[in-house]
Amino acid sequence: MGANASKHVDYLKGPVSLTFYKNPKTGKEIYIFGDLHVYDPKCKDDKKADVDVVKFIENTLKSNPDKTIDLFIESPMKTADYQIAGSKWLKWLQSYQTGYIAAIQSHFWGCETFEKNCPYNNLRYHYIDWRLNPGVKTNQYRLYSDIMNIGPSLILSDQIKWVMIDVTYNDFIGSKTMLMDGDFTLNSILKNLKIDKQLANIKDKKTRDKIYKYIQNTYKNTIIKPSKFFDTIIQYKKEWKKLSSKYNIKATDTKAVKANPEIMKLINNINKFAIQASKSTYMIQDAYALTRMFRSFKNAPEIQYVFLYVGAHHMAFYDAILTKELGFNRINTSKDSLWTKVEHETDPMTLQTLLSTSSKKLDSKQCLYIGDFKQPFFV
Repeated sequence: MGANASKHVDYLKGPVSLTFYKNPKTGKEIYIFGDLHVYDPKCKDDKKADVDVVKFIENTLKSNPDKTIDLFIESPMKTADYQIAGSKWLKWLQSYQTGYIAAIQSHFWGCETFEKNCPYNNLRYHYIDWRLNPGVKTNQYRLYSDIMNIGPSLILSDQIKWVMIDVTYNDFIGSKTMLMDGDFTLNSILKNLKIDKQLANIKDKKTRDKIYKYIQNTYKNTIIKPSKFFDTIIQYKKEWKKLSSKYNIKATDTKAVKANPEIMKLINNINKFAIQASKSTYMIQDAYALTRMFRSFKNAPEIQYVFLYVGAHHMAFYDAILTKELGFNRINTSKDSLWTKVEHETDPMTLQTLLSTSSKKLDSKQCLYIGDFKQPFFV
């Protein structure tokens, strides 16, 4: 972490992927960092790590004193609910419990968009994860996101325990009354999560129309309404009850569960549905971030130099529209050994194994090679 602002960095500690996009007509530059939401303070070969991502962002700011850099991060907005927690929340952030995303947020605390007390006068910091905002009207989105997030990163025993034991029929029915299908229409999502406000402030009509159409198509292909979600999980619970009774197997007996083909088929189906359901919540965050990256602010510089730090599984959403619809070229990309293995893995069981503790044996975990990227960024 002792690198200075001008030092060329070969290995970056923190993200598992990085892609650089540039629009040849507008000159707009976007770097998207992919994260796995874990904090591993040591690379496999820590001597390779020239700098961690927090210091790297800080150095980039120092290298570009004449440019306004916009940092978008997968984190909830600092609302009144969080203000009440005050130093307790900051202390939690500093513990890095959600990985390098929290590390970045902790370091740049106080640098929200147009915050006057930020020590970096060329930084605008944007929170983009509206799924986790307890202080907004649509708190049900958070519940929906949390409930749907039953996979794929949980280990098998936790997966069984969560779906088959901890959550009762009454839990689902109670939650179902809080989550109405009407809250998940496209218009409701755009309005309640202020995505429509971002769209309205995109000056270029062609860009605005392309982004809206892309969001519309993504919504049609990914959103699972609450009624379908709950009905599906309840059906899985019934199947589990039937199979566990048939074979006299308890959910806590992981060895017996793994040895039973019928139960493993059920678990695999649950995982596949969980992956599909999780993508519904991706859209809520990504639509907001995408529209905000292309909007204008009154009496402020246009967004031209962008750092976007999100979960690595979100990156496909941005890559498709940037390269296919908005005229950006993919200039360079890098992926570490772990992400290379899991990026296109479709089998839930294999994915769970790769993301479990055994994955720590992989070389260069969270130690990303960026030596062939032109540096400093944005210069």
